[in-house]
Amino acid sequence: MSRANGDGSVYFDKTLSKWRAAISWRDASNHLHRRTRVATSKSEALNALHEMLANRDEDNARQQRQLLLGPTVGEYLADWEANVLPSLDIGASRRNNYVGSIRNHILPALGEIRVCELKPEHVESMFADLAERGLSKNTIILVRSVFSFMLNHAEKRGIIPRNPVRLSIIPASAREPKKRRTLSHEELKRFLAVIEGEKDEAFWTAAVLLGLRPGELAGLMWEDVDLEENVIHVVKARKKTALGYAIGTVKTQGSLRVLAMPDRLSEAMRCHRNNASGEGLVFPSRDGGIQHPGTVQGRLEKLCKLAGIDPPVVPYELRHTAASMLSDAGVPIEELADFMGHTTTAMLEQVYRHRVRKVIDVAKVFNPS
Repeated sequence: MSRANGDGSVYFDKTLSKWRAAISWRDASNHLHRRTRVATSKSEALNALHEMLANRDEDNARQQRQLLLGPTVGEYLADWEANVLPSLDIGASRRNNYVGSIRNHILPALGEIRVCELKPEHVESMFADLAERGLSKNTIILVRSVFSFMLNHAEKRGIIPRNPVRLSIIPASAREPKKRRTLSHEELKRFLAVIEGEKDEAFWTAAVLLGLRPGELAGLMWEDVDLEENVIHVVKARKKTALGYAIGTVKTQGSLRVLAMPDRLSEAMRCHRNNASGEGLVFPSRDGGIQHPGTVQGRLEKLCKLAGIDPPVVPYELRHTAASMLSDAGVPIEELADFMGHTTTAMLEQVYRHRVRKVIDVAKVFNPS
């Protein structure tokens, strides 16, 4: 039985000795769909055809509404992760932050909401839930930053008129992050005394006097250590990849720097070089590979115990100790930012806001040349 184009058809299927109803159509996205139903009689096949056509029309109407309203947050983020994220020139750690924020926090809370209908109140409700679950304020700030970055793309593409995440507010109930600890002057003296003469003295001296990131220490190569000029070129760092740890470039362009070694570090590094067996990593693991963060943390806990430092610090807090000591010594914040490998002073002002300060030269105002 022939019907008008788009209305489907009903015919007798000789191979099955039964009637068959069939329809085919292209949806609003130009995807081809086909549906068939088998019936024992022609009237039953016609009823099946009418039912399939009704379902088709309902699906088409639903799709048209969806196209008019735009994607859900879940659909948009899935597309963003598949097509935008791979094009970004970012490290594996930052990429993991994006994916983790999407899958662990944003999708469960807001995935079903249309992007065009998303309001600051929706976002703030998600933040309140995260705070109630015990996530720290810093973690919520990270989620907010990531989500806002993703929706900036939607705003630029005209999917939404404005980014609602930028208008959202972090709840006051969010738990304050654990304060970073630094060694006091007395603790630093005891720590330096404990590591003196140890096989890994150069490692810990570089950590606490130069403020190198743990990943930068793990990625330091002998080709980047100039013992004649007594400088270290910070150009490589440990990176976490899907296959494990690898050596790659430093965190940012601003992290590239050349640092002069204090006499104590220079002597420790020369002694370490004399005992080194290879030309690759300066501080390899026992098996010659890349140092694992857990091994470094365990060793530091033992050294802190020997030095009477309780509670013990973590490796990254030795970097904070270096920054604090230099700040206390009067190093201007701009120079300190360069020394620590920051592109701006913003991070230092946030983390060490009670210790670092910009140099204000009032003499230029009251004693003009």
